[in-house]
Amino acid sequence: MNIRRSIATTVLVAAVSVPTGLGATPALADTTPAPAAQSQSAAGSALSSDITPEEEIELRARLAKVIAEPGHSRYFYEHAQAAMAGTAEDVKRFLEVEMPQIIRDDRRVKVVVILSKATPGSPIAAAANRALSGGDAEIDYFLVVEYPQLLDDERWRKVIDRLIRPGSSLTLTEAATQALSADDFAAFQAGLDTIGDSDIRVRLARAMYLGGPEVKKLVNEALSSNDSAFLRHVLLVGLAEAQARDAANGF
Repeated sequence: MNIRRSIATTVLVAAVSVPTGLGATPALADTTPAPAAQSQSAAGSALSSDITPEEEIELRARLAKVIAEPGHSRYFYEHAQAAMAGTAEDVKRFLEVEMPQIIRDDRRVKVVVILSKATPGSPIAAAANRALSGGDAEIDYFLVVEYPQLLDDERWRKVIDRLIRPGSSLTLTEAATQALSADDFAAFQAGLDTIGDSDIRVRLARAMYLGGPEVKKLVNEALSSNDSAFLRHVLLVGLAEAQARDAANGF
């Protein structure tokens, strides 16, 4: 199973020019066939006497919980369900040996897919390449920490660019609907409810760099303020008003 997954991962990585260091992933380390004396059937026989009926019930309950979890790959669910349909030894082997490896492989494949869709040379592409050159810890850090933040930054960049373009008089929401896909727009809206002062300052600084005189004047006033409510008002409402004044004046 791991051989098949590793080959698929390696081919996909090669297709998007991932560094050759990826070839040394954990998935490739488990490709040596087991000796005939240690075949799966023999391993199952060796385990059969060690699993009590009570333990089997617990193992199958654990596996049922795993199968009910959303977000795993189709490959993961296929093998989990095959284990559930098998013996107690099959269930134990999947939970303790196969599942951790499949999860590692799937997470690496997620990074490869992200890289394949990223703009070459972008911060997302650079971070994905760094993760793929590393181990499990680097993959997890990219998926859990780096990518969500970089994706949020990319959404805001697109919206601010649309909002502050010459002649624009769009509101923030109007700019977002024009700049983002439906899914990204939903995520962008959800983020507006939780955006903090430091993030607002970053977004406003970009708007000031791109905007006309009225935008620059307003943003400079906001950045000089310690009033959270004022910062948020400028981001959500004031920018559009200042941009409209700039547009009316030919900027």
